[in-house]
Amino acid sequence: MAESLDIIGMTDAGLEIVPCALCGGTETTPYCVKFGYPIVRCSRCDLVYCNPRLTSEETDKRYSPEYFWREYLPSVLPPGGADNGEFLDFRFKAPLELLANGRRPGRLIEIGTGAGFFLKAAARAGFDAHGLELSPEACDYARNTLGLRVMQTLAEEMPFEPGHFDAAAMFEVIEHLRDPLRVVRAARQALKPGGRFVVSTPNLGALSRHVLGDEWAVLSPGEHLYYFTETTLRAMLLKAGFRSVRFVRHYGPWLHHETMNARYTHAPDGWRARTYYRFVDAAGRGIYRGVQSLGLADGLLAVAEA
Repeated sequence: MAESLDIIGMTDAGLEIVPCALCGGTETTPYCVKFGYPIVRCSRCDLVYCNPRLTSEETDKRYSPEYFWREYLPSVLPPGGADNGEFLDFRFKAPLELLANGRRPGRLIEIGTGAGFFLKAAARAGFDAHGLELSPEACDYARNTLGLRVMQTLAEEMPFEPGHFDAAAMFEVIEHLRDPLRVVRAARQALKPGGRFVVSTPNLGALSRHVLGDEWAVLSPGEHLYYFTETTLRAMLLKAGFRSVRFVRHYGPWLHHETMNARYTHAPDGWRARTYYRFVDAAGRGIYRGVQSLGLADGLLAVAEA
């Protein structure tokens, strides 16, 4: 039975009830409960999201200076340090080719740059690269260590004229946003006609989600507020004004352990994770392309045309 949310606003201290970010609906069905927080599915459009969810004041506590320096940066720092340009060129070659679309690199805006390593690779590849990031520590690092043009501002408040950019990128960001449709609309407005937007996010329809169950680590309501399938991500991009959307299923950097990550679980010692890891290790090289073809890889990579 669908649950009706009659009040849109605050519930218990530190929590808020919100309508569906895609269709505005307020009727939901339970999806799962994780760490005591409900994750629900919209009864109208099938978008899965946290509701009630932590307020911005609560989630902001997670992204402290200590988190940036001790947890985030070590996880993304290239081998050998920030100036390892050859690694950056190799690591980001495929998405940069998608953004260039066979043309000479033009103006690029990345929404949610983090420390800025993708943006650095884009600048090295010849893009006129700009970034947006809310974390002051990440902004300072991108500017002062990598020499990038990164502004600490919301996407919907970026100080550029509509149609200023040839390409836009947003990697592993949309699932964290409090109002993803608003941000995607800002990306669309920033692009000139024919511009290209490349966005990635975890895939709720992944084989790993089905095998690992609710312990799949993507289901983490303290940081991930929205969970997309190809259907719901396409619907959001089209609603934001993009004229076409396609998904890249065969993507160079995704090999078997990236396509089916058995370690990305909150129960790494459980029987599901141990069995799945042995399976992927033994058979993954032979089947991962098929898993990708079926749209069951761990990640979604969408290319939207303005």
